[in-house]
Amino acid sequence: MNYTGRGPGKVLIISFQYWPALNARAFRWTALAEDWAREGREVHVVCARVPDRPVLETQNGVRVHRAGSAWIERLRGAAMPVTGGGTAARRSAIRRAATAAARAIWHRIYWPDTSCTWYFAARSKARELLAVIRPEAVVSVSPAFTAVAVGRSLARRSRREFRWLIDLGDPFSFADEAPPNNFRIYRGLNIRFERSCFAAADSVSVTTSETRDRYAALFPESAQKIAVIPPLIALPETGSGTVHTGRSGRRRLAFLGRLYPTIRPPRKASRNLFVHGAVPRERAASAMRSAYALVNIGNDTRYQLPSKIVEYAMTGRPILNLVPRPDDSSARFLARHPAHLTLTARGDGPTPEDLRQLREFLERAPEEISQAMLRAWLAPYTLPEISMRYSALLSGTSSPQGTA
Repeated sequence: MNYTGRGPGKVLIISFQYWPALNARAFRWTALAEDWAREGREVHVVCARVPDRPVLETQNGVRVHRAGSAWIERLRGAAMPVTGGGTAARRSAIRRAATAAARAIWHRIYWPDTSCTWYFAARSKARELLAVIRPEAVVSVSPAFTAVAVGRSLARRSRREFRWLIDLGDPFSFADEAPPNNFRIYRGLNIRFERSCFAAADSVSVTTSETRDRYAALFPESAQKIAVIPPLIALPETGSGTVHTGRSGRRRLAFLGRLYPTIRPPRKASRNLFVHGAVPRERAASAMRSAYALVNIGNDTRYQLPSKIVEYAMTGRPILNLVPRPDDSSARFLARHPAHLTLTARGDGPTPEDLRQLREFLERAPEEISQAMLRAWLAPYTLPEISMRYSALLSGTSSPQGTA
């Protein structure tokens, strides 16, 4: 089927992680790639190898090319400590010590990020596809920034016949709170390399205006290329779910996401906190819809908006928003949400007023949110709108500065 709609007919996406990976960028670009394939476009994805998945498969119309060495994944699994007694326990202790030492050395030297070992395999596959399918657009998805390095290698070749888009889920050269590599060694290199990538790209997309402003100040010569395309609502359909209040009227609160020691640090857990680890996307969506209230923990940065906050809003459930500062991006996003409470974290613990507000928030019946209001408010975050914005950038029919 030949694609005759708006935007490029052939697209090559370079992303370290893709379906079935469980992270925001994988969800986003899996949804976009499959949406474009349904429209009749020819979509190819170069991603990393995944255990138990073939190196080439067609998933919902998208041709997925998994590049790299499977033994690296097996080695990572083998590096996990074993349990047991006696000699096995001593060997386990030695193995753990050796693994920790190797990890510490690796953490100090890798560049541009931990996926750097994927670079040459991904570049080789991308060059092969470039010659065979001759795409009209190439997208490099970060994190991981290694995908941007692959795209830069393609874009700097002579007689380029495609538009190159850099899509940044997280910043790279100024991500001090969660640095992608050893900034003590590589900070200068990071800035120079990212500047060269921006210069070679036709457009760059970020998810918040704060990130765009930071990049515009850092790379003013490329400021006109930077567009804001917000988080995408991509929850699977699981039904409305039954709200749980638990035994004796207890409220079940749900936090979905990851905790990081720098931008979203974990604190001492209570005995009523249950950690489920990585779960299938459908189970996570069901948990959102059946929770009495959803908990968001804001990033310790001013320029990032947690992608899940938009999905939280779509469920219509009350949202308890815990932020490190009053100007947190999630607090601004939820300003018009009628059933939320934002509390600012304090070094000396919550105040009596904080506790009073929290008690009232949990005890009162959840406020009904109009579905019409939700649809209107969240329209800019839906798949058709996000897809249209990317298509406009990839086809060159829209100025990045007009995409906000």
